[in-house]
Amino acid sequence: MEKQPATQLFGHMIGHQLYDDNDEQLTIRMDELKLLRRLKSEPASFWSGLMKKYFTRPHVAVIGVPSEKMVDQNEFLFVFV
Repeated sequence: MEKQPATQLFGHMIGHQLYDDNDEQLTIRMDELKLLRRLKSEPASFWSGLMKKYFTRPHVAVIGVPSEKMVDQNEFLFVFV
């Protein structure tokens, strides 16, 4: 059982507001057991396909370092936005 079920519920609701288009998607999002059962029944080819799709394609990683100087220069942007 969740220690804080409200946090789980709100997470689903926020995800629904941000990414879903209709109430049916909220129902699907809330039914975690059904999703887990479906994922458990997927064949190995499903999982290897995900690995190939997301982890073997060429990609770029950009690492940014925050600049204190630029924060000071643009401080007004953070106040009025």
